[in-house]
Amino acid sequence: MTDKNIEQSATREKLAGTKDQLTGKAKELGGKAIGSKGLEVEGKAERASGTVRKEAAKAVEKATKTAKETAKSAKEAARDVVEAAQKTLSRAKEKMS
Repeated sequence: MTDKNIEQSATREKLAGTKDQLTGKAKELGGKAIGSKGLEVEGKAERASGTVRKEAAKAVEKATKTAKETAKSAKEAARDVVEAAQKTLSRAKEKMS
């Protein structure tokens, strides 16, 4: 899965979580209004589920960002090691000449 796909998936999950939160709140309020404990509890559960979906999507976004930053740092460190090795090799060749 590409970074773009991961970002799109996380965005979809956040939107779905928001929808679940709103639907859950509507059911909760509707249940209270008509005196249906079952609908009220269903709404609370759906709202909680939406919150979990949103937070999970945020965690995926954060992990993706951290992975990108780590990969960039590793690439820079590897480049530094290669440059140092090339300089050492050049000095060794000069000494052998």
